Amino acid sequence: MPPSDLALDVSPELPEVSRINSQLSDFCNAHAIPDEIQNDLLIACEEILSNVIRHSSATIIRVFFAQQPHSVELRITDNGPPFDPLARPDPDLSLGLDDRRPGGLGIFMVRQMMDEVTYTQEDAFNVFTMIKRLPAPRATDRT
Repeated sequence: MPPSDLALDVSPELPEVSRINSQLSDFCNAHAIPDEIQNDLLIACEEILSNVIRHSSATIIRVFFAQQPHSVELRITDNGPPFDPLARPDPDLSLGLDDRRPGGLGIFMVRQMMDEVTYTQEDAFNVFTMIKRLPAPRATDRT
């Protein structure tokens, strides 16, 4: 049985996003996480991690994956300046592209895909946690 959690240190460079998503994909495959949940996790990880790398001055970034009995947790921590992306208002999707304020669409998308999304500040670190619930096993899956 593979370990139920994985912690990865990330260099603050954009090519790291591909490496981390590859590790997350391997983790999901090893734990038989359904493809549709894996896809949501990969998109969410890419969105948040790339934002940290692009927009913060973080020098320490860590990504943590954990499979719980009924969910998968994805947590990204960094030592950049405090920033709560959840404090921003959702983009006004009723406006045309030219009339919208730039930014915010990625975090909006992550909120829609994940079942729980939280931001906290712990010590000198931003902690962004995303939870995706796993489907209940079907009666035919139990042995």
